[in-house]
Amino acid sequence: MKKVIVVFLALFLAGCGSNRVVVKNYYLIEPIMIEQSASDPLSEGRCEISDVDVAAPFAGREIAIRDKSHSIKYYENHQWAVQANQAITAVINDNLSARNLFRQVGRRFWDGRPEYSLYTNVHQLEVIIKDKDFFAHLNIEFMLFDNKGDSVAVAHKANRELRLPEKSLNLMAKSISEILAEELNILSSKIEQQ
Repeated sequence: MKKVIVVFLALFLAGCGSNRVVVKNYYLIEPIMIEQSASDPLSEGRCEISDVDVAAPFAGREIAIRDKSHSIKYYENHQWAVQANQAITAVINDNLSARNLFRQVGRRFWDGRPEYSLYTNVHQLEVIIKDKDFFAHLNIEFMLFDNKGDSVAVAHKANRELRLPEKSLNLMAKSISEILAEELNILSSKIEQQ
């Protein structure tokens, strides 16, 4: 009996003596800086950037990882520093403001309805594991709505995967930022051509 008590006591003390600290890591979706356009605005209209709608499985702070076609998991100790909808909305706002496509770009206009509204849906924002390789995956859709004509002026969809050179969530966040910047370049080109 004494041996059992000694073993339990030893296990208890070993567990209490562990100084292992679990550190949470936070990742950012950040704008890729573009040069501020010095030209006059392409349109005299104003554009309101609506809050980005992120599909529920990807809307939280936890970063989703997919290793099976219909199954996702979440990293416990790796999270978005800012929820994806807020981060992506801010990136879109900064990017379109710098391009001078509209007289004014903003999140809200209180002095009347703007001429345009940009709606964005994120269908997937995740890490995908395929054959032991990591991929950053962003499935996003933009719709620029002409409020005067009550119609969609420009639409753009992208479903992109980018292979990461190593298994790093920091590289995943960087890759998502880069994909977003590239797709905003395409969207801007479509707006310029309309």
